[in-house]
Amino acid sequence: MTRRTLHFALLLALTANACSARGSSGGGGPSPEPEDAATTVDSASPDAETPTPDATATPDAPAPTDTATTPDVPTTPDAPQPVDTPQPVDVPTTPDVPTTPDVPTTPDVPTSGGGYTRTTTTATLVEACTLPGMQRILVSADDESATVTSPFAMTFFGLPVPAGQSLYVSSNGFVSFQSFDATMTFAGTIPSTTAPNGVLAAYWADLVLGTSGVCVATVGSAPARRFIVQWKNGQFYSGDTSAPTAGTASFEVIYNESDRSVDFLYETINGQPVGAPTRAAVGLESGDGTRGLAVCAGGRIDATPPATDCTAVTSGTRFRLVPST
Repeated sequence: MTRRTLHFALLLALTANACSARGSSGGGGPSPEPEDAATTVDSASPDAETPTPDATATPDAPAPTDTATTPDVPTTPDAPQPVDTPQPVDVPTTPDVPTTPDVPTTPDVPTSGGGYTRTTTTATLVEACTLPGMQRILVSADDESATVTSPFAMTFFGLPVPAGQSLYVSSNGFVSFQSFDATMTFAGTIPSTTAPNGVLAAYWADLVLGTSGVCVATVGSAPARRFIVQWKNGQFYSGDTSAPTAGTASFEVIYNESDRSVDFLYETINGQPVGAPTRAAVGLESGDGTRGLAVCAGGRIDATPPATDCTAVTSGTRFRLVPST
C-alpha cells in the first residue's frame, strides 16, 4: 500500500468515527469541529511513523505560596506566683556585759567646768566616826551649821585657804568657806551667786540628822594629809508632817593635800520620798558663785524649772574632782 493510499484510509476512518459519535448522541445540531486534528503526515519523509497526537501537558501546579501567619495573640500573663516571705535570720546577740555602777562619768554628767575635772578615784570610804581624835558635830540637827578649822593650807578655785581658817559645815550636806544663814540653806543650786557661795556640796539637800551627826577627822602626814567630813545616817525631809523623815543618807567628802583634789564617796543614798521638796546638789562652786562643776544641779521641785532627781549619785558612787590649774 502506498503512503497516499494509507493517508486516505486514515481520513475515512476518522470521518466514520465522527459520524458514529453524532448518531449516538441523538443531537440534531451541527457536529462540532474536532478539538485536535491529526497531524498531517509529511509525504516527503519516506520512513515517517504514524504521528501520535501530543498529549495536552498538565500545567505545573503553582508553587505553594507562604501562608500568611496569624499574628501572635497576646496571651494572658501568668498570674504572679506568691513570693516566699524571707524568714528572719537569727542574728547572734552579744551577751550582756555587766555594767559598772556610776562611778565613772556618764554622758549626761559634766566632766569638767569652773576649773575642775571629774575623774574616777581609788579612794575608799573612811569611817571618820570611828577614828581617834575625830570631832562629832551637828548631832540631831535640822537646818543648822557648825564651825571647824582647816587642818592644813588648802587651795579652792585657785584661792588659798590658810591653815586654821574657819570652815562652815551644814547639816544639809555641804561645807562652805564662807559663813551663811543655816536656816536658809535647806536647798540650793550650783553654780549660783545666791548665798551661800564657796560651796563644797557633798549631797546638798534638806536633811535631818540623828545621833551620829557629822564626824570630822584628819588622817595621814604632810604633805599627803586628808581632811574628812562624814555625814552619817541622815534622813531626807519628806514634806509630810505625819512622817517628816524617810530614807537614809550616809556620805563623805575628803580634801587631799597632795594634789588639792576632792573625793566624793557615797555609802548609802536611798528612800528619798517623791514628794520631798528638794533635790540634791552635788559638786563644787567658787567663792563668788559664778563658776562651778555640778554633778547634780540641785534645787527645789516647786521652782521654775523644777529640780530633777540626782540620778548620777547612788549608793556606792565615788568620784574625784581635780583642779585643772
